[in-house]
Amino acid sequence: MVNSIHTKSRPSSSEPSPKINEQLIARQRGWIFQGFRDMRIKYDFYSNDRLKKSPSIEKSEPYDRLTWQSGLNLLQYSLLPILSQQIETLSRLLEPLDLRRDNTTRKLESILELQVEIDHTMCQITEFVAVICPRPPGVPDRTDDNQLQNLKGSRFQGLLFKIKFLNHDICALFIHSSQLIQELKLSPKRYRRQTRKFNHRGRVTQFTELIKESIELITRWLKHSEFHHVQDEWDIEVGGIDEKLAKLTKLINPTITKPVEEEEESGEGTGEEEGREGHVDEGDVEDSDDEDSVDGEEDQLEIEDLSDPAIELARSAMPIIKLSRLFFKKLSRIGNYKFSGEQFTEMSSNQLGRLERSAGDISSLITKLNDKMVEVDVNDQFHTVTILTRTVEDLHPIFDSCILLIILYVVPLMKISPQDHHSSSQSDIDLKTWLGEWNNLFLTSTQNFIHALHTFARSPA
Repeated sequence: MVNSIHTKSRPSSSEPSPKINEQLIARQRGWIFQGFRDMRIKYDFYSNDRLKKSPSIEKSEPYDRLTWQSGLNLLQYSLLPILSQQIETLSRLLEPLDLRRDNTTRKLESILELQVEIDHTMCQITEFVAVICPRPPGVPDRTDDNQLQNLKGSRFQGLLFKIKFLNHDICALFIHSSQLIQELKLSPKRYRRQTRKFNHRGRVTQFTELIKESIELITRWLKHSEFHHVQDEWDIEVGGIDEKLAKLTKLINPTITKPVEEEEESGEGTGEEEGREGHVDEGDVEDSDDEDSVDGEEDQLEIEDLSDPAIELARSAMPIIKLSRLFFKKLSRIGNYKFSGEQFTEMSSNQLGRLERSAGDISSLITKLNDKMVEVDVNDQFHTVTILTRTVEDLHPIFDSCILLIILYVVPLMKISPQDHHSSSQSDIDLKTWLGEWNNLFLTSTQNFIHALHTFARSPA
């Protein structure tokens, strides 16, 4: 293994002959090659049974908060920064031209020593991972950990998920690093052919950057609040809802092929954002083909012309999708500056999980809605109307749950301004008002769509 390599890498005190030096270089390259392969196997979550089986014991509260926070601090302020520096140093040392030209063992010894250091750091991170899994995979999120703060199961699982991604990139780096070392023994002609074909040096650079980004992501995640984690998940899904909206726009008006134009976003904390805090502008959701852009001509070729009744039906679905997008876009842009210093809500892991998944669940239902709209002229009308009605009705409990959780657990964390110190915060009032207005508009939009479905069902085939 890697540790044994370190002891083999010491050169003799006397200057070796050229032939012996060549043999020593070959041996050290072999040790480095094998070291990377060993570490790839050792730290691969998907092939290492020990790592896959590590989350095996359920505990009500595995550590006291001080011990756990100490472990998080070690990870955030020591292990991850050290690992980032080690990976960057490794990338600098893995320059094929320098390694091929170097007639000494100095650079190879540096790589061997660095392998041992990386192995030590990775071992500590892996040991940390083995104890942050308080429940086996597949067990439902806990409903009784509301008060555990950074000991919540959702906290463990979120961190585990990100560390697994980090390990995946590190193992990929080990693979390309081992192949880069393996190519050093080739003749110049074969070496040039191999490097053009596989470009392992380029892949080493690529995964080095991915690893550094992943480490920065974990560091930011550890600093952010629970609701910020929810916002991050929502932000990812909003792009998917945008795509569904663009496709539905093409169904209504397939001649639109203008490029995508991003909505004008007011920055967090600007006067415009503050002024509109408590009001849902119906202009945000009114049916206007010019408001929402479309991707281009490629998708347009896949869209068949719809009948006039089908176009009217699709048009009535637009406000539902726009309001869904507005809901997550608005709430995912509430800045941290609007909250008190509390990093944790009183939501359980189960509630946080539902809130995080809500945007993805809504996006999936909107995809189903879009898919059925495309086929509305060719499928059985009764069957289509039944499915579309059920799909739209399934949106309500998801949004109702989101609104309830936000009002109960997020709104109370919002800051109270000095002038409102003895009354309800204006931010609280504004957000509650906005949610109420949004909900009324959404109910109206879904009712209008269901009415349009019945009208479509009565239209001649």
